[in-house]
Amino acid sequence: MERRDWVLLALRNSGTTGLSPVQLQKSLFLLGAKLPNEVGDDFYHFVPHNYGPFSREIYGDAGTLADDGLVAIEQAQLFP
Repeated sequence: MERRDWVLLALRNSGTTGLSPVQLQKSLFLLGAKLPNEVGDDFYHFVPHNYGPFSREIYGDAGTLADDGLVAIEQAQLFP
């Protein structure tokens, strides 16, 4: 599997609600921690961040998936 396929897998298992950016990051972090042999060496590399483990590469791959029409990225709305 390619690295971005893991993003699709995580989103597919999120149901109809999708995942927030933080939930996507944490889901992939846990996936890599629980299945290191399955995800391989090319998997995301995480660093500690304000809301937990973070990998900038996930956003790039999610953006590519959106450009390819495979996922939709909805921006959060801010209310005054």
